[in-house]
Amino acid sequence: MTGRVTLPNALSAFRFVAAPCLVGAAAIEARVAFSLILGAALISDVVDGAIARARNQATTFGARLDSAADCALQFSAPVAMLLLYPALASQELATTVAILLSYVVPIAAGLLKFGRLISYHTYLSR
Repeated sequence: MTGRVTLPNALSAFRFVAAPCLVGAAAIEARVAFSLILGAALISDVVDGAIARARNQATTFGARLDSAADCALQFSAPVAMLLLYPALASQELATTVAILLSYVVPIAAGLLKFGRLISYHTYLSR
């Protein structure tokens, strides 16, 4: 078993830090900062699992950390987008609600059924 302080876990932890930073950047309308933070967070999400497998550092803790970080990022990005583009959200209210529900409903169903956050770490989800 590897330790918890690994590059893949650091990349996942970065997304936890990035999530509130996205909302903060959106709140002050720093669109460039928002784009850079979001881009870095999305890249970290793409590479963390591959790095963990390549370095033989894949752990249950890492998978859970990755899922929780994904949850934080996926929640904060739409909130930040609503802050940056409120007019677009009101024009596309039905779409905005559908997108938010498509995110919240599976999480709520997983919490009710399994008592914890669900994880989609399967080969088909990639």
